[in-house]
Amino acid sequence: MNRYVLAFLAMLVSFPVFAVTPFLISDIRVEGLERLDAGTVFNYLPLKVGDEMNDEEARISIKALFETGFFRDVKLDQDGTVLVVKVVERPSIASIKLTGNKELDTESLQDGLNKAELVEGRIFNRASLELVEREIQAAYLAMGRYSTTVNTEVEDLDRNRVAVNIEINEGRVAKIKKINIVGARQIKASRLKDEMELIDRKGWRLFTKRNQYSKQKLEADLEIIRSYYLNRGFHDFKILSSSVDISPNKQNIFISIAIEEGERFVFGETTIEATGSVEGLEELVTIVPGKPFSRQEVNRTRDAIAAKYADNGYAFVEVRPDFDTDRDNNTVSTLFTVDPKQRVYVRKINISGNSYTRDEVIRRELRQLEGSWYSAGAVRRSRVRLNRLGFFQSVTIETPSVPGTSDQVDLDVEVVERDTGSIQLSAGYSDADGALLGLNYQQRNVLGTGRELNVSLNNSDAATE
Repeated sequence: MNRYVLAFLAMLVSFPVFAVTPFLISDIRVEGLERLDAGTVFNYLPLKVGDEMNDEEARISIKALFETGFFRDVKLDQDGTVLVVKVVERPSIASIKLTGNKELDTESLQDGLNKAELVEGRIFNRASLELVEREIQAAYLAMGRYSTTVNTEVEDLDRNRVAVNIEINEGRVAKIKKINIVGARQIKASRLKDEMELIDRKGWRLFTKRNQYSKQKLEADLEIIRSYYLNRGFHDFKILSSSVDISPNKQNIFISIAIEEGERFVFGETTIEATGSVEGLEELVTIVPGKPFSRQEVNRTRDAIAAKYADNGYAFVEVRPDFDTDRDNNTVSTLFTVDPKQRVYVRKINISGNSYTRDEVIRRELRQLEGSWYSAGAVRRSRVRLNRLGFFQSVTIETPSVPGTSDQVDLDVEVVERDTGSIQLSAGYSDADGALLGLNYQQRNVLGTGRELNVSLNNSDAATE
C-alpha cells in the first residue's frame, strides 16, 4: 500500500474530527514532533495565521502533510481559535544490515537500497522495503535461482528509530532438465541444441554450468537459433514462442521453444541505389545469386557500403536493405538504398588529457587531418597508432557536429596518460671486482617528446643511450 493510499484512508478517519463551524486562525500549534522541527510542518502546511479554517481546508492540509512521507498519522484539532496540528512521525532508519548474498554483490544491492531511499538516517517507508524485496527476488529469478527467499525484519529501537535487517537465502540454481524445440523439420532439433549455450545433457552436469538456467542465456540462445536459420536460407523464419516451466521443488527447468521454419530461399538479383561521389560500390557486394539466402551476407555488404561512404566524408550515411521475395521460385532479391546525408569535413582537432605528452607527439600519429573530408578509416587508424605508442591507458576519439553547421565536425581526442618511466636496481658479487651495484633507468617518453632514454650505471662503468 503506497503512501497516497494511506493518506487517503487517514483523511477519511481524520476528517470528522474537524467537522466544525469555520473560524479564523489566530495561531498554529504543532504537537507530537520528535526529530523534525515545527518549521518543517509550517513549510508544508498550506494554512497560515489569519486564514479561515473549514472542512475543505482541513482535507487539503491533511493531504499535504501526509504526502511529505514524514508522518504516519496526522490530525487537526481546535483550541479556541488556535489550530492544533497533531502528528506522529515515521521512524528513521538507524541501520540496514544485508546478509546471505553471495551471487549479488553488496554494492549492487546497496545501490538499489539507495534508489529506494532506504538509507540510514532517512525516514523509513514500509512500502519501499517491500519494493526492494520484490526487486531482489526478481534479480535472483533472472539468474535461475527460483528457490531464493528474501526475509526482512524491522526492529523497533528507542527514539523512534528502526533497524532494518534483510536476510537472503539464495538457494540453488535451477538445472535444465529438458529443452524441447517444436517445429524443427528441415534442420534437426539436436543440431540447433548443439549451437545453444544452454544444454540439457545429464552427463555434463558435473563439469559445466551450461545447464544452469538464466533468462539472459535463454534470450541469447533464441537469437542464436534465429541467426542460424536466417543465415541458411530461411528468409521467413520465426520464433513463435518460448516458455519456461519449473518443477514443484523449484530445482528443474523445462524449456519449450516453438518455431516456424518456412521455405528455404536463395539469393536473386542485388541492386544498389545510391547518390554521392563514391564509386566502386558493386565491387563490395559479396552476395552470390543462387546461393542460400543469408542475413549475414546481407549485413556484410551493407556494412562494406557504409564503410566506403564513411571513408569519403559521409559520416552519417545510412544503408537500408530491402527484400523482394519471389515465392514461386524461392528467390530473394536485395535492394540496398543508400542515404549518404551531408558530406562533412573535419574543422578542428582538439586534444585533451595530455598533461605530460606534447600535442605534436599525438598529432603526428593522427591519420585524419584538419580541413579534410572526414574518414572513418583514418579515425580508426589514428586510434590504433596512438594506442601503440604505449603512452596512454586509454584513447577516446569522438566527432561531434559543429553547432550551426551541417557539413562540419570536430575531432575530439581524449587520452589518459600512464607512467612511461621505470627504474631497476641490481646487486651482485664477483671475485675480480667484489661487490657489484647497478642501476638502470628507462624513460619511453622523455619530457613528453615521444623519445626514449636508457641510462645504465654500475660501480665499474656507465652507459647511456
